[in-house]
Order: sequence, then structure tokens, then C-alpha cells
Amino acid sequence: MKPSDFQKTIQCQFDCKLKKVVKGIVRNYRKELARRQAKEVSFCELPEIVVEKLIVWDDYESEYTTFDVCGTEIRVLDEELAEALKQLPEQSRNIVLMFFFLDMSDSEIGEKLNINRSTSFRHRRNSLEEIRKQLKEKKQMKNKQHTLPSFFLISSAVDGNENAIEKLLLFYEAYISKCCLRPFYDEYGNVYIVVDMELKGRIREALLKMICEFEIDEH
Repeated sequence: MKPSDFQKTIQCQFDCKLKKVVKGIVRNYRKELARRQAKEVSFCELPEIVVEKLIVWDDYESEYTTFDVCGTEIRVLDEELAEALKQLPEQSRNIVLMFFFLDMSDSEIGEKLNINRSTSFRHRRNSLEEIRKQLKEKKQMKNKQHTLPSFFLISSAVDGNENAIEKLLLFYEAYISKCCLRPFYDEYGNVYIVVDMELKGRIREALLKMICEFEIDEH
């Protein structure tokens, strides 16, 4: 096998392994949240100092997209999702945001927007299909342009180079942060999409272990 082919194989193996570890941590974390949900205090009831340790606030308006839904401000951090939502008709977009971000049922949405329950359901179903279509198209475009960390960076990190390890984690920073997004309700009922720092810390810990244990077999 040519060196370039070997290096490419290692890059792909590392990328696949890292994302598998991240998805596993996220899946287990969500299961844990579901188990303790009944005992968990709502974020809006926590002291501000505690909230600050759990989440990252976006203080710059340019970093998120704001949607006004019947007087309630909803902030979406994920740029691709926000762009997909913008492409929807206003009523359809509001229905999606009310259902998923405000935890409203189709009956409650129908009453709020003066439409029947089946209309709300139909708009939501069609809107989700459109969002999935747009996100899938963007994902396909990204896959064509997908870059991998260099073989040298991976090799240096696996050898224990602390600087290389930090650079490697920084390379995947956007991916990791996106996997850590979750909704947060403030005391006024506004919805924010924030980065769960507890989950992000667990992912970082797992990735440090994964990097140390990753093997580059040259045979």
C-alpha cells in the first residue's frame, strides 16, 4: 500500500472512531437525562450561578437566529437549522417552533393560531419533510467537501504530544459543540439552544482516552 493510501486510511479510521465515540457518549447522556428527568430541577428554577456552569450563553446576536412566535422569542444557534426554518412559510415555521421548542400539542397550536388540529399536524409533517430535505442536501454537499485532520497531526497526538492533542480537539470543536446542543428555557419562557457543558466535558474526557488508545498499525 502506498504511503499516501495508508495515511488516508488512518485519517478515515480515526475520524470514524472519534465520531462513534461522540455519538455513544451523547446517546448514553440522553438516556441518563431521561432517567433523572422526574427528579431534575427546571433550569429556570436554578440559581444563576449554577446555570452559568452548565451552559454557554450566546451574548452576540450574530451567533444565533431569533424567531418571534406569538410574542415568545426563540433563539436557534444551529445555522443550518435556522436557514431551513427561514425557508418555510411563516405559519408552518411557527407550528414547528411551537411544537418542538414550546412543547405545545397540535390541539394547543390549533387553538392559538385559530386552525384545527389536523391542519397543524399536516403543516408540521410537511415542514419537517422539507427541513429534512434541505439538511440532507447540505450534508451531501458537505460530505463532498469534508476534510480530515492530517495524518501528521493524528500521529503526533497518538504519540502523546499535548499541543497536537489540543489541535485535534479544536479541529472537531464545531462538530462536538453541535452534538451538545439542547433547549433551555429562561425565567420568561424564552427558548435558547445552548451547549451543554457537562456533556461536552464528558465527550472531551472520552476523546482524550480514545486518542491515547488509538493505534496506527503500519503493517
